[in-house]
Amino acid sequence: MKIALFSFLFILVAHNAQSQPYHLAAGLRFGHPNCLSLKYLPSPHRQLEGFLGYRSFGSHSFTTAGATYAKYANIKSVKGLSWFAGGGASIFWSWDAQFAGASGSSTSFGLLAHGGLDYVFSDLPLNLSIDWMPIFFLRGYSSGFAGGYGALSARYVFN
Repeated sequence: MKIALFSFLFILVAHNAQSQPYHLAAGLRFGHPNCLSLKYLPSPHRQLEGFLGYRSFGSHSFTTAGATYAKYANIKSVKGLSWFAGGGASIFWSWDAQFAGASGSSTSFGLLAHGGLDYVFSDLPLNLSIDWMPIFFLRGYSSGFAGGYGALSARYVFN
C-alpha cells in the first residue's frame, strides 16, 4: 500500500513538473510600453502577471501598471513551449499638459485581453514570451479600443 501511494505521488509530482516548469519569474517586457514584469504560476495551467512601465513620446510621457490572469496549456510537440489566453486591467497616468490634448495630468483605466506564447529553457533559468495585449479604455485621455499593445518578454526563472 505504501509503495502504491508513493508511486502515485511521484507520478503526480512528475506530471506537475512537466506541465508547470516554473512558479515565479521576473524580468522585462520589451514592447509598447516597456515594463518590469513579474509572472507567478500558482497552479498548473494558470498564470498571473503584474507589470509596471514607463513610456515617453517626445514632449509627453506616461506610466502604466496592470495585472493579468491567464489560462495556459503546453504545446506537446515542443518541450517548454505553451500558449496562454486571458485578461486583466490596467491604469495609465500622464502628468504632461500636452498628452493627447489633455490639460494637465490625466488618468485612464483599461480592460485588456492577453494572449501569446511562453517558452522556458530546460537548461537555463530563462523564460521568453511573446504576447498581444489589446486594451479597451474605459475613461481618461482616450476611450475605446487600442490594439497596439504587446511585447517580447525575457524573465529570470526563480523556480
